[in-house]
Amino acid sequence: MKQLDELPSAVKVLEDVSQQSIIEKRRKLRELKLKQIGQRTSLIERDIERLAQLTR
Repeated sequence: MKQLDELPSAVKVLEDVSQQSIIEKRRKLRELKLKQIGQRTSLIERDIERLAQLTR
């Protein structure tokens, strides 16, 4: 069994790992959202180009 003076460092390490996993998950979600925004922007640009061609 660990001594009491070792426990806080063990708890801190666990907190650091969970912080890292949270940061990683947020980074992946941000990348996914940016990709979705880019795809929507591309579709909107194509629609605008089609409308411009129709009005010529």
